[in-house]
Amino acid sequence: MSFRLKSIIVTSCFFLLSSVAAYGATSHRLAYSKKMGADVFVNQVSGAWCQEAVEVQVNLENSSHLLSGGLESFLKKVCTVMQKDCGTVQNARFDVYKDEGKTLVSSYSSSAQKAWAVLKTQTNPKDDKKASESSQVATSKSVKNVPSEPSGGVSKKAVYGSGFEGLFVNYFRFNSDQINRNDYQWWARDRFGKDYRKVRRQEFKLNSLIEKAKSDFTKTLGEWDKNIVTLVVKSSIGNYDFDQRQFKLQSSLNGWNLQNPYYYDDNFYRTTVGRFTLDIDGADLLRDVMMEPSLAEKFIAKRTDKWNRVNRTVYVKINFEIDHSSYSRDGNDISVKGKLHSGTVYNSQKLSAEIFTVENSQVETLLAEMKARQEAAKKVEQERIEKERIAAEARQKEQAKRRFLAQKEVYIARLKDSPLSIRLASYLYERALVRPRRLDNLADARAVAAINGRPVEVGMLVQADESGHQDVETRWPGLLNLNVSDELPELESSDWYLVDGFLSVENNGKLEPAQLNVTHLHACQQDMCTDLASPELIVDRYMKMKFSEGEK
Repeated sequence: MSFRLKSIIVTSCFFLLSSVAAYGATSHRLAYSKKMGADVFVNQVSGAWCQEAVEVQVNLENSSHLLSGGLESFLKKVCTVMQKDCGTVQNARFDVYKDEGKTLVSSYSSSAQKAWAVLKTQTNPKDDKKASESSQVATSKSVKNVPSEPSGGVSKKAVYGSGFEGLFVNYFRFNSDQINRNDYQWWARDRFGKDYRKVRRQEFKLNSLIEKAKSDFTKTLGEWDKNIVTLVVKSSIGNYDFDQRQFKLQSSLNGWNLQNPYYYDDNFYRTTVGRFTLDIDGADLLRDVMMEPSLAEKFIAKRTDKWNRVNRTVYVKINFEIDHSSYSRDGNDISVKGKLHSGTVYNSQKLSAEIFTVENSQVETLLAEMKARQEAAKKVEQERIEKERIAAEARQKEQAKRRFLAQKEVYIARLKDSPLSIRLASYLYERALVRPRRLDNLADARAVAAINGRPVEVGMLVQADESGHQDVETRWPGLLNLNVSDELPELESSDWYLVDGFLSVENNGKLEPAQLNVTHLHACQQDMCTDLASPELIVDRYMKMKFSEGEK
């Protein structure tokens, strides 16, 4: 496709010369394509065409192949040319004609806010009659594009507008006390855009339009009888899943941010709403596009070009019900939660050919099934993670065991050269083998407990001087009484024990026996527990505690 701008001299290429002459001072010729059989004009306002919002007329020859397809792509390229020539433009309306500008074919809209996506709009039947009377760019008021009735029996009144506009209305339905003049001015711009652009710099005329918008907005709030708002989302499908018999949309349909399209224009910095953040429960029900293999194959075949490239773009219309109690504000940003009411995945941006639909009557059942699948998948994932954790710990344990075996003889040799106190501590405490320590001295332990005023943890070698569980005096080291719970064996008089626990003393200035509440107890067969001091026994015990399955 080739575009020739007005600045380029074109010979023998113009068509509809009568139309060109008729436009004269009221229109600016933006682009021309002989190959496409298309001539593009922009309406001039106050002698200038480069405005924030422009109205464009496209005249097509009756033989133009754009009448049978490809018109939206053509208009997208016109938007590129228009934005290049006029950086101010933000919104554009296109009226497409044939029969030398007499018959209106269709109307479209596009905006910088939506990345210049070209959207087809409804047209007023009266425009056709008006077009036959004048070849100039249509100046009649555009009809508000009210979404058609969504599936599930939602009334048209319930879905006043889509996207930001619908959320704007719904929010003030429950927060009317927050409306200010700038909000009504926003509504004037959104509802009466052409009139607004004419009077926005004349405060008295603007005030009259704002009053009109205020009345219109109040009427709209009274007509809104449900909390249904519509979003249209561009997405794409992944490869067909033959096991699940479905396509899956590539992106989530939840967690949208909708920016006020006029928030940064005309000093609307104090407008009540700047952005809506949505959390729509169940929106992802539309991600699983169910389709039989034979139909899926035909669907992909139709979307495959001669270079075997597949067009995977689809459009999703989401009707969701707002939970008005969930509104929360952070400055001009508003968060709101909702629930899927119904929705449809469409083949194209025209929203005419349905691919997959979720009716309102299906939502509860499908949502319950989806959450059950998610919980089951979550459980499977948790089990997988736990298995991996256990396997990783087992590998680490095996590696540590191998390293220890390589050093086993070194530990035995070190223990043979160590004093009895160190060897017994290595038997009592697992970590003492690799981090050598001694058994505690009673005098030092008493001093620490007295100074700190609380029990201290100790490991000691003791000899009972009597039998029993509670307040058992010791023959060694003396001035120490032992308290053993009933779960542990009873102490026997004259027997030696290796114990650990918590030692405390009465800080009353008297040398009374310290109290040791025993936590662990090992009975010895020989005096001074020399039978537990064997280096080989200590190392084997360490390996059993550290590396044996089911033991610590």
